This record gives sequence, C-alpha cells and structure tokens, in this order.
Amino acid sequence: MIKIAIIISLTVITLGMSAIYSWVHSRADDHIPLKCTASVVIFHPPFRANLTLDFMYNQENKTGLISVSGNVNEKNKRKGTVRRDVLFTWTEKYNTYKMSSTKIIRFDNIDTLTDDFFARILPDFYVYPNNPLTYSFINQGRSGFMIAIGKRPLFFCSR
Repeated sequence: MIKIAIIISLTVITLGMSAIYSWVHSRADDHIPLKCTASVVIFHPPFRANLTLDFMYNQENKTGLISVSGNVNEKNKRKGTVRRDVLFTWTEKYNTYKMSSTKIIRFDNIDTLTDDFFARILPDFYVYPNNPLTYSFINQGRSGFMIAIGKRPLFFCSR
C-alpha cells in the first residue's frame, strides 16, 4: 500500500513539475517577437531577389540586428549577391515595432550590389543608416510571426 502511495505521489509531482515547466516556457515564448527567419522573394521587373532575413534582438537594450543574405537575378541571370547586417534600435507599441537603422555592415567579399541598386529593391532602412521602418508582428503561435505593414501581410517569419 505504501509503495502505491509513493508511486502515485511521485507521478503527481512529476506531472505537476512538467505542467509548470511547459507553462513557463509558453509564457516566455510570447515575449520573443523578433527572433525569427523569413525567406522572401521580391519581384521588381526585370529583377527578382531571393532573400533570407534573420531577425534578432536584445529586449533590454531595445536594439537588434537583421541579417540580409541572398541573390538578385535579372532576366534569369545573376545580377549579384547580398550579405549585410542591419543594426537597429526599436520601440514597441501594441505589437508594432518602429525600427531605426543605426549601422549597415556590408560584407564586401560577398555583397556585390551597390547601395543605390539595392535601395530599388528594399526600403532604405536596409541600405542606409538612420532610416525608419515600422513592422507589425502578428503572433502565429509557436511557429512564428506574420510580419505586416499596417494590415497588409508581407511575409511569414518562422522561429
């Protein structure tokens, strides 16, 4: 009888600890709106850009980094490659993030496109420092976020 009571007690304790652990981690995940990766295809005839955007941030300092990498084709021929990091500061209000680029780090041995050309494909935020951009991050559960401008969805960013 005592063995059964001990087994039941240990089972209840284990299940309780597991439930608390799951609850804490689900709550913690709700506070990570900018840690995700998006694959983006941008059509700007005659160009097509295949890009990966990796969003990372620091909650305490309200700073972050978006790593941009990929290639741009012109009429199905490679025009050039992109590899740069966009450092930014941000403020948040109701899941809308106003970001301002603070520094653009180009990896010149990989990034072969001029800033003027790249600015024709993406907003100036990704090209020049001190440019604002506002995104809304709409939580899609554990899988990631829909990134939008206003009510218009742009792309999905997976965790």
